[in-house]
Amino acid sequence: MEGKNVKEAVSILYDMEIHNYKMTRAIQRLNYEISCLGNPRSFSEPQKRESALDSDWGAILGMVGVILGAILGGATGCSSTPHILDSLSAGVGGLIGGGFAGFCIGGLIGLGIGGMGKLDKDSRYEEEYEKEMENYYSKLEADEIRVENELKWRKILEKEREVLIVRRQRAQQVLSTFYMKVGIDKSFRSLIPISKMYEMVYFGITTEFYGENGLYDRVRRELREDAFYAKLDEISQKLDVLISKTDRLYDEIVSLNSQCETLISATMQSAQIAAKNNALLSEAVKNTEIAAYNSERIAAEERYQSFMMTYRY
Repeated sequence: MEGKNVKEAVSILYDMEIHNYKMTRAIQRLNYEISCLGNPRSFSEPQKRESALDSDWGAILGMVGVILGAILGGATGCSSTPHILDSLSAGVGGLIGGGFAGFCIGGLIGLGIGGMGKLDKDSRYEEEYEKEMENYYSKLEADEIRVENELKWRKILEKEREVLIVRRQRAQQVLSTFYMKVGIDKSFRSLIPISKMYEMVYFGITTEFYGENGLYDRVRRELREDAFYAKLDEISQKLDVLISKTDRLYDEIVSLNSQCETLISATMQSAQIAAKNNALLSEAVKNTEIAAYNSERIAAEERYQSFMMTYRY
């Protein structure tokens, strides 16, 4: 009878530790999801472009004007007098004067063409800028709506997290009283040692706590020293270090992590729907998967309390 009591007691302690881990993991996941909600995004405001005056046309047409002006001026100067010397002198003067005049005229025409091109570019840039600004303000407005909706969603999740934290605190208090009732040594009051103890009791290896081959002695021999002090929020991060992959608890933790993902995913969906429908916070929190889970755990703890009241070793 004593062996049966020990087996049942250790089974309860293990179940409580497992679910305390599950709640811890769920709280961690809620912390992450909450941190991702209601954060405004940053958008780069469009910058208005302005085109520079295209002086290439002025330079090109100025050079063309120089050439044409020089040719016309030189030819006109040479033909203006029958004397050769005077003709040459007049030709040189016409060449210089015509080139200068051609440069001025060609340059002015080129600058005019460049100015018209600048006006055309500025007009196109203005249209592009207006479209970009319209898109920019549309993004800001859409993001404001998203943030507003996510803040409603976030508020529900924060309340869910608060409820889960309170539930875990209560479960930890109950577990502590159970450990004292069963008389478990303080060094073994954590998930990894109690899981190994549960395994030995479950397979009928021993139900004795003390002695050379008792539970304490066997657990100490099989576990690393740091496994005795691993906190619940550290176990998933150091799973491969603390627990062998061949250990049953390793698979249990992997399964619990998967269950937490499912639990949080379902809770997120329920909270999102409640936020969209502008449900009252109290009602929104009552109708989630976390609320259902908490009810299950409360019922389980009540059954365990009944056993512990009559426990004798």
